[in-house]
This record gives sequence, C-alpha cells and structure tokens, in this order.
Amino acid sequence: MLSEKNRGEAMRLIQTVGKSCVQCHKNFKLSAKVKFHFPDFSGFSLEDPVTGLDYSLKDYMKAMTQDMKLVRIYFLDGKKEKARKAGFNFVKRFEGLTQMCSDCHTGKKSEEIYFGVEAEKHITALKEAIVDGSLVRINKHLKWIGQNNCAKCHNVHETTYHLREKFGK
Repeated sequence: MLSEKNRGEAMRLIQTVGKSCVQCHKNFKLSAKVKFHFPDFSGFSLEDPVTGLDYSLKDYMKAMTQDMKLVRIYFLDGKKEKARKAGFNFVKRFEGLTQMCSDCHTGKKSEEIYFGVEAEKHITALKEAIVDGSLVRINKHLKWIGQNNCAKCHNVHETTYHLREKFGK
C-alpha cells in the first residue's frame, strides 16, 4: 500500500511521463500515421494490359497519363489512328488499374464510388467518342474521369505518397 507521500510522488512521475507521451504524439503523429498506416506503393507492380510487361505503379500511371494527353494531342493534329490507339490504351490501362484497386477496396460502396455505374457509363461513352473522333465528347468524358476517379484517388494516395517521401520510408 502506498503512503500519501509515495502516492503524490507516483502521480508526479506519471504526469511527467504523460507529458512526454503527449509531446511526442503531438510532434510525430502525422509522420507515424503516414509511415505505419498507409500502404507503401513503391513495391507494387502491375501487368500492363497494353504491353504485357510488369510496370511499377509509378510507371503505369505515367503511361496512362501519357495516353490521356496523347489522345487529345493526336486528334488536334489530325492523327486520328494514333489518337484512337492512345485513347484505347488509356481505357485498357484505366480498366487494368481498377482490378488492382479492387484488391484493397473490396466493399460495395468503394466499388460503386470508384468503378461503379457512373464511371462505366463515362468509359463506354469515351470509347464511343474515340471511335467517332469527337474531341468535344472525348474531352468531356476524360474530364469527368479525371475529376471523379483520378482526383479522388490522388487526393488520398498521392498525397500520402509524397508525405512518405518527405518523412522517409
């Protein structure tokens, strides 16, 4: 049994330790959360549906982004065949990415938000616009996909990727 004097000393020591814990949590909460609670995508690779090669996630994203840009550029330059190829490569890569994402995002709600009916509607309309060569419709559907698929994922995963780089692995 602790005496009153020992109890007071014990409480003082507990508070000292507690202050240390609080200070450390305050200073390192974000870096610890990023390091230990978000996936590290640096080791991820995917089979590219266009080339059949394994790409790092970073290289896969670069290829998909490049296709997204090229479909517009080639149509503006009048290179319709190259534009169609880039457009369909983008679609293949986008659809391939959804398979990787669904490995972690398994719930019905996740599926609906990221790859649901609305996204499928815009992918289908994008394919039709690519075949028709309608740059206005291509831009409309790429814009929707960019704002409603790419941006949502980038806001979560790309931000933490950059934070992880900043805080170190």
